[in-house]
Amino acid sequence: MSDPILLACLSLAASWGLCLGLPRHWRQCLPTALPGWGYRLLRGWGWLSLIAALGVGAYQFGWSRGPLIALGYLMVAALTLSLLLPWRPKLVAVSGLAASLTSLLLVLRSLAHH
Repeated sequence: MSDPILLACLSLAASWGLCLGLPRHWRQCLPTALPGWGYRLLRGWGWLSLIAALGVGAYQFGWSRGPLIALGYLMVAALTLSLLLPWRPKLVAVSGLAASLTSLLLVLRSLAHH
């Protein structure tokens, strides 16, 4: 599981879930409202992806540097989303969903090879 793309996708998925888990950012990206459980599900996915990104970073680079590198990936992902949100809000929704699906596929692929 030494794939840096997995760490980048998990970081983007974490930022996406935590960002769109707030109703004001969701309304900025998509016109339809979510029920209350939908926002909680997105925030839960964001926290789960954040923890997974920290774990993957520690696994790939060791506990001395891994969490720091994972936090760097998370900062770049959060900066990317915060710059895209006012400019192309629909792209935020699509890119977060694509990053989430890609990270799930990469995790399944790495589990199949072990």
